[in-house]
Amino acid sequence: MAHERWWYHEHVEPTSRPAPAIADDSAITEALRAFVCALGPSAADVRLEFADGVVTLTGIVASDTQRQAVEDLLAAHDGVTNVICNLRMAAPGVVASSF
Repeated sequence: MAHERWWYHEHVEPTSRPAPAIADDSAITEALRAFVCALGPSAADVRLEFADGVVTLTGIVASDTQRQAVEDLLAAHDGVTNVICNLRMAAPGVVASSF
């Protein structure tokens, strides 16, 4: 991992990001739900459970693109260490919101 360096009269001081604040599972769960809601009404059928860094996704999405977007978005959260994706795509012919 590359670190930013500050030069002080021939002395190098490595710096790094401060450690993220520790949040409890319920706070992270609410943040993750907000992420999913931000995807719009087409993600309304996505349900998630979060415990000890692991998100489990269940429900129905409109497309494989939407499934991947939900999974990637949640995996990017600092509190998430693993995503278990059990999302299914809507059956053909079923009217689903577009993503």
